[in-house]
Amino acid sequence: ARVRTQVRWCAHAGRGLGAMAGSAVSACRPPMVAGSETASSSLETLCVRRRAGRLSPPHRMLLVAVSLGSAVVLLLAGDHATTAVARQLPLALRERTRKLRDPYTGMPRPVPENVIPALDRYARQWPESTTEEHVIIRRWEDIVDTFGSVQDANFLCDRDPTILRRPRGTCRQIFYFLSLYLGAETAREVVFMTPYVMARTANQVRKAMPALLNVFGTREKLAQILKKYPGMVTTASFSFYEAMPQMIAVAGSPENALEVAKPAMDRLRRSPLSKNVPTGYPALIQILGSLEAAHKAINREPYLLKEYGDSFFGKLRRLRQLMGSKSAAREILKKAPYLLLRESSNRVSSGIRKAKFMHMTFEAMKPIFGLEETRRMVLERPELLAMGIELPRALGFAKKKLGSWEAVGDQWESILVRTGLVEDMVYAQKPRPREGYWSPGISAYRTGTPAASVSAWSPARNPSGRDGPARGRWDEDPDEAEGEGEEVGEINVQDAEMVEQAWSVAEQEAQKDAGDETKDDDYRAAKAEIIS
Repeated sequence: ARVRTQVRWCAHAGRGLGAMAGSAVSACRPPMVAGSETASSSLETLCVRRRAGRLSPPHRMLLVAVSLGSAVVLLLAGDHATTAVARQLPLALRERTRKLRDPYTGMPRPVPENVIPALDRYARQWPESTTEEHVIIRRWEDIVDTFGSVQDANFLCDRDPTILRRPRGTCRQIFYFLSLYLGAETAREVVFMTPYVMARTANQVRKAMPALLNVFGTREKLAQILKKYPGMVTTASFSFYEAMPQMIAVAGSPENALEVAKPAMDRLRRSPLSKNVPTGYPALIQILGSLEAAHKAINREPYLLKEYGDSFFGKLRRLRQLMGSKSAAREILKKAPYLLLRESSNRVSSGIRKAKFMHMTFEAMKPIFGLEETRRMVLERPELLAMGIELPRALGFAKKKLGSWEAVGDQWESILVRTGLVEDMVYAQKPRPREGYWSPGISAYRTGTPAASVSAWSPARNPSGRDGPARGRWDEDPDEAEGEGEEVGEINVQDAEMVEQAWSVAEQEAQKDAGDETKDDDYRAAKAEIIS
């Protein structure tokens, strides 16, 4: 397909550059002098013959030469003229369609003028696309019929041009299912807040909506979730009772599984919708031990519902091995449910399993504090388990600096600050998606997801290379800096003002978190401790 596209572009180069020539000459036409009117009329005659297909090869080569000369003139004329022609470049090089026909009479019809912005947005986003123009126009017309306005259709296509890559009728079907479960007005708000949902498949939305409603309970709450987490419309679902093998695997016996799942089954029995739930919902209830704890974790990390229940088992097994009991592992997951998520960011350690993250952190702390003290510290600060390979690399460097593991244990909190691991732990606690969802209309990245915050101790940021000795951030000791200041006896007024500003910002953040119902008490306490 790529070779055919290049051949097609080369075959129509003369015609495309001829179309540019007319706009180029009109954009920066020199002052009228003797003979210039005749030359201009001759060039326009060549352009007309080119459009009619009656241009001989020598004349075509002449037209190509004139167009190239006009391009050079535009580059020398100034930014305004160059920008004017560059804005038309995708449309000028694209061959105009003649396949657009009336659906009732079958006769050819002209291209609607209002579709030009959508076609231009599509051509700029995917210049290598081989989709014919009349197909894109039919898809755009279907969006106009769905929302009843040309402006609304162009707005959606500009925010997320992926909508135009879906087959005709997909947009109408998705909006129908959203209106069926949310109401027409609420569905319209969700669509225009996050056009990402219209770029999915209708079958995904049809299966996900009743399953999500069974979990969140009300249309209003589900609409709020979709506005903030539009990727939830692709959640896989199945019957709650099909997950019984997963629940038994977590609980250990059918009796224990039924005892924990009974409140959820009673709630689901009263639902007027189909008895489907997201695939990770039943296993999450068993892992956290109760329906209330599971919903508390879902409110903090809604993307837990997108995971399959089987994907939790490896992390749960590793936690139980490290902590020595099921209850301790459950308490850690209640405080840090994000440990169950599968990381899909561009972090260097993303290729390593989350279970290996936990093992690396635990084994790095055990020589310093011992087994029981390490378990106690991890239970108090479960975000340590999300550090992965960065923590052992930073602690190894700290041992070389300080001389022994005992010195590292004595200055534990100071080392976390000096190496920047405290900032990494704060980043690990942020609700996912921490970098926002990817969409062509709102992201500057062409493909993939935005690059996540990479730790200063990751192998990618090692000054001596990935395989070299571990090196990273190592700030000065704040206690030594304070001692030097006391010896000098000077007071830095600027630092005092910065501290006051930091406290005011911290108070504002605390007030925001206090008004946010999605933040639990453990999150507020952890953030207050970090701020202090």
